[in-house]
Amino acid sequence: MEKHPLSDLSFFRFPALTSEVVWNIVLLFALLGLTVVVTVILHRRLGSWTRVRARRQAVHRFSSERGMPDAMRGVLEQLIELADVATEFELMGNARVYEETVARLLARRPDAAEFHGEQLQKIRRALHLNVMNPELELVSTRQLLQDLPVRILIGSGVGGRGGERLDLYCSVFKITEEVLIFDLERRTEVLRLVRANPEALLVFWRPEDGETVFRIFLEPIEGEGLTLFRAAHVFREDTLAQRAAFRLTTDIPLRYGYLEARAVLSRRGGKKDAGKSRTGEGRLVDLGYGGASLELPQLLPPGGFAQLNFELNGRPMEVMFEVLAVMENEEGNFLIRGRFPAHTDEGDRRLRKYLLREQTKRLRENEMLTIRTGS
Repeated sequence: MEKHPLSDLSFFRFPALTSEVVWNIVLLFALLGLTVVVTVILHRRLGSWTRVRARRQAVHRFSSERGMPDAMRGVLEQLIELADVATEFELMGNARVYEETVARLLARRPDAAEFHGEQLQKIRRALHLNVMNPELELVSTRQLLQDLPVRILIGSGVGGRGGERLDLYCSVFKITEEVLIFDLERRTEVLRLVRANPEALLVFWRPEDGETVFRIFLEPIEGEGLTLFRAAHVFREDTLAQRAAFRLTTDIPLRYGYLEARAVLSRRGGKKDAGKSRTGEGRLVDLGYGGASLELPQLLPPGGFAQLNFELNGRPMEVMFEVLAVMENEEGNFLIRGRFPAHTDEGDRRLRKYLLREQTKRLRENEMLTIRTGS
């Protein structure tokens, strides 16, 4: 009689746990793990190679359509490989991504500015990522162009601390991927103020979106009979960019009538409130769409309201002014900073027209203004 196949189950017994068996098990798991790792690496390499190939094909098509030479195409491919983007079109269509990638390339390869600087500028122009594109956000000083007019504020007043300040209107003398170079007015006060206050504000104005402000650090480049100024490239600071209109330096006589906040806000009337009003004269030291700064011999406490009367282009202006901050200068006068209320009347339109014309005139004529305010 034949034995039943399941009558002897010794076949299913595990072998004795010897050292040889343990090593075989370990080797099996090691081979399985190595296979998984190799598979993942090959999959990633294949995916990366596929993406790079697709990107290069897209760049080749794009550059061929625009007639880019091989040198420009090679630099563009380097930028795409460095960029932290999902597609190559994010780099070629986004100014901030492009400029951040250029900065990353220059940080990794210090010689890139020397060998690829011209190509980077040509790519920027070919992609319309410079300041000449009115629909493009201005995020870096690298987007500026040679001979474009800019405004530079130099001096301690730049930081809002008062003191002597120069308001310069000039052009970008030379621009590379490393620095901006300015040929400023050859006056002793310019060199003196830059040495004492290297931090400055560079303001670029466009009719489409107003003024964009960059915080730069000027460095004098002095030679025999020659002085130039340079500044490293920077990105726009959001805190500065939020100012819709950077104020123009002015020197305009004015008359004012002022009431303290309690006299305006209190519900109680009577003669005692009348003593809190005052009148006087002074001058406008800067003027913008939303506010101004006054220099007065009298103190106007913050929170109060003043009616300002002055002339713009020979025509009288009358605006309401809320006092926000006060500083005293060395001469004993007071710098009063404040804001205008939002309105759309004829006076507001005249103010905007004046600021627009004055900004254009100063940029065209490369004017230089000196102002002393605060302490």
